[in-house]
Amino acid sequence: MPIYGEYKPPAWKPVEMLRAELASYPGRTALVGRIVLACTSVMLLAFIFRIPGAALGAGFPILISRESPKATRKSAFEIGLACSIATAAVILGGVLTSGSPFLHVIWVIAILFVAFFAISSFNFINPSLTASVTIAVAIQVWDLPVRTEVRVERTLYTLLAILIACAVTALIESSFAKKQSPDAILDGINHRLGLIETLLSQAQAEDFPPSALTIQLSRSAAKGVDDLSELLARSPCEPGYRDLLATVIALTRQLIELGSNLAESARILSIDDQERCLAIARNLSAIRYCLLCKSLTNWIDLPLANRTVNPILVEIERTVDLIAQSFSDENLAIHRLLPAAEPTMSIGAFAVDALRNKNHYKFAVRGALSALLCYVFYMSTGWMGLGASIITCTLTARRFTGASRHRQSLRFAGFIVGAGVIGLGTEALILPQINSLMQYAFLFASVVALGSWVATSGPRIAYAGFQIVLAYNLVNLNRFTINTSLVPSRDALLGIMLGVVAMWLVFDHLWAENSSASVRSLLLSTLRNLADFKAVVAETALEANQRLAVTSSRINRDFDKLRDLADMYAFESFPKQPYESLVNRSIRTLSPELRAFLFVKTGLLQHGNLTVAEPDALVREVEELASSVLRGLANAIEGEAAEQLSSWNVRAEELRALVQIEEEKSMYVEDRQKNIEMRLCGSLLSLASHLEWRARLNFALEAGDQEMVGNWPIGTVVKTEGGSRSD
Repeated sequence: MPIYGEYKPPAWKPVEMLRAELASYPGRTALVGRIVLACTSVMLLAFIFRIPGAALGAGFPILISRESPKATRKSAFEIGLACSIATAAVILGGVLTSGSPFLHVIWVIAILFVAFFAISSFNFINPSLTASVTIAVAIQVWDLPVRTEVRVERTLYTLLAILIACAVTALIESSFAKKQSPDAILDGINHRLGLIETLLSQAQAEDFPPSALTIQLSRSAAKGVDDLSELLARSPCEPGYRDLLATVIALTRQLIELGSNLAESARILSIDDQERCLAIARNLSAIRYCLLCKSLTNWIDLPLANRTVNPILVEIERTVDLIAQSFSDENLAIHRLLPAAEPTMSIGAFAVDALRNKNHYKFAVRGALSALLCYVFYMSTGWMGLGASIITCTLTARRFTGASRHRQSLRFAGFIVGAGVIGLGTEALILPQINSLMQYAFLFASVVALGSWVATSGPRIAYAGFQIVLAYNLVNLNRFTINTSLVPSRDALLGIMLGVVAMWLVFDHLWAENSSASVRSLLLSTLRNLADFKAVVAETALEANQRLAVTSSRINRDFDKLRDLADMYAFESFPKQPYESLVNRSIRTLSPELRAFLFVKTGLLQHGNLTVAEPDALVREVEELASSVLRGLANAIEGEAAEQLSSWNVRAEELRALVQIEEEKSMYVEDRQKNIEMRLCGSLLSLASHLEWRARLNFALEAGDQEMVGNWPIGTVVKTEGGSRSD
């Protein structure tokens, strides 16, 4: 029986995380350069033409810019439209309530409620956030002791600065966009396959997997292949070739997800697995050469006798073989994997769902009361410089307490750097020496470059990048002169602190949602959905595989949600509930194997649809045994009792032995399809066995046991997070 594998300690050290997040990746420098050019252009236009509201306009390109011109134009349109609607609502309400302090306060409460309701119902996307910031800034404008006409004028100028930012960013992205290549689809596939080739070719390196490549693969997996699908939809390809490319794109997405899972699992590969990784990498190189030269050469037929310990490698190898087959013959059964179209929700259905959801109303009340507390404080004290507190409430409000506090931490850190370190530093040391707009433009571009580089990182720290630029803009772009006063920096930082305190006092206590209960419920439902994931009955193999792909994608998205919720665990309230530590540990330690289980099971079900023969009783029994392990795991976590875990009994070992015998038989007769099926079955059993072992170890660590021996052949489980399993 092979050793399943050992683990490297997971890289959760802050320094290592920051180093990996801030590492360069293809296209990052160019994206940052375009953002810097857009922000600087907006700043220069605002200064030259004396347009108020430059603080927002000169920072919004960070939120607008995307990796493709089409996505940037879409983002610019959505943000411009959202801010225009918000401005119209502000002006209408402000004019109608002007002259009556009571009605003005009622209007402030109503507009804040609408802003937070929009944030929640639109699922915290950038247009709703930018619209809420526009409303927060407009509230400050409408509290100034000036005529109504001046308030309207300043509000419209703020909108003009934002619209200029949208137009300039879209224009710059379109100007620097490369002309669409006739082979753009193949180039996109080639780039993604290159990432997997790079990962596998470094299997023998001591630092495998590299942290920067791991994050790059995670980004690519999160991004998906929607851009390639859009290009294919507009491509004038023949129907047969279009179906071929659609299949290859779907397989490429699957391969990227597998590669990301292999990198994140941080498993120490055996010598055989390392050699197999290199062979698969050479095959990927041959496929990439095929994309360029339209001919598949130097293909390596991996020997059937070479056993693979890592289950993910089995599915990676199968997926690479399927991609190669799709290019070699358009009539093969592989084209039954043609993906289905993504369902879309109509605007009417979305509106009805948003209005019926009580959670949106609760969220709006929580957020509006927090912002109103800030408003009452700085209006009663006459400290108008604390208006940034309302912006803090709108930008950091999230459904779960941990996510909200994570945003508050990043906003505070960004403002410390942008308004404190850089803002105060430049005001004291650099700005007094500057006497021209071009000199200031170079200084401004340097600050934006720093913030943009952070903003193009992963979701853990990206938000801080936008805050660095926004903080610097609020301090230095509030007038059309070189600002050497320290008061704006002081007020901005104190406004942030006021907003955070208000969020802690109101938002985190009124109808507060702790992610622990939600993540526990999501984990249990995901485990049971994965256990119930099985072949579906359909009229054609194409339809059956499309249904499998839809279900697999939904479960995979649930794993993404679990990972995001687990990241918020450290920001949740203390003390923790007893079950929270077990749930968090289970997500941290089991997610890579659970994803691998999903991919291997999907591959086994798809393989069954690609073959003519019906799956035999052995395959069905393997699927049922593996699923029973997941059901037992869900029951054990729900009941907080290790006794409910499924026992890896004698029948399970007999089943593993039968699979191994069938695999060896298929090697003698050179039945590759049967061999792949048995290898997938063996991988599924290995994953199920390891999941049970790891779950027992988690329960032992929670209970503080030094040693725990189960009714299964794994030897002694040592109390260590990086423990290995021996047979």
